Amino acid sequence: RTSAYVLTLARTPSLRDATSGNSICQWTASTTGLRRRECRNITMDEFARQLPNTGGIGIFLPVKNETGLNGHYDFEFEVGDLPNRNPAGQDSPSPPDDSGPGIFSALAKLGLRLEERKMMVPAIAIDHLDRPQ
Repeated sequence: RTSAYVLTLARTPSLRDATSGNSICQWTASTTGLRRRECRNITMDEFARQLPNTGGIGIFLPVKNETGLNGHYDFEFEVGDLPNRNPAGQDSPSPPDDSGPGIFSALAKLGLRLEERKMMVPAIAIDHLDRPQ
């Protein structure tokens, strides 16, 4: 068992049914000075899978979708910057800065919640290595 995040519903979600087109989730320009993530025609399973790879938002654990939502959705959210490294250059995350909302509050505005839990996640274990000859 290891730590992971679970994506759940906090309330009735404010997601729009997808209109059509390619499935994409990308950073776009924002007039507010925050980072804007626009997602189009995406499932919650795919969104949860992408969250740890969405740079600079502070999600370093796997995310599992438990929203119960099975459709394709269009939505967007804005977050402030979060450095990927702490000031000493170590690989641990830095604390959030005050430049805007974090991912947890941004998702809450959509009716979604990230909860950290201990759970089984897929892993690869190497139990033996041979030196090359």
